[in-house]
Amino acid sequence: MDFPSLLTAGRWLSPESGGEVVLGTGLARALGVAPGATITLLATTRDGILNAVDATVAGLLDVRVRELNDRYLATSLSLASRLLGVSGTVSKLIVALREPADAGCATRECESAGRRPLVLGAGRRPS
Repeated sequence: MDFPSLLTAGRWLSPESGGEVVLGTGLARALGVAPGATITLLATTRDGILNAVDATVAGLLDVRVRELNDRYLATSLSLASRLLGVSGTVSKLIVALREPADAGCATRECESAGRRPLVLGAGRRPS
C-alpha cells in the first residue's frame, strides 16, 4: 500500500523526521489534533517503566478502513526507539513490497545485511 498517497492533510514523514508522526484520520479526530499539533506518546518500556515523548503531527492519513484509521500511527524508528527505551535495538522489521516480483531483490538485500528474512507470498501471514 502506498501510504503517502493516502494523506488527507499535511505531509508524510521525511528522512529527518525524528520527532514527527502521521495519524489515521479517526485517531486525529478523537484526539482533536491537526498537522502541526504536538501530542505526547506514552508507552511502557521493556523494564516496565512508563515513558513519554512529545511528537509533532506531520500529516493525517485515511487508510479507508475505519478500525485502522482509529488506531493508525506512523513514526520514525528513532522516535519509536526513544519511546520504548530501546535505542539501537530492532527486533523485527516488516517490509511490504508493491510488486511481488521484487521479493527476490529484497531477500538478497536482507541477506547481504546479515539478516535472514521470512518471505511470505501474497495473502499469506506468519503463523
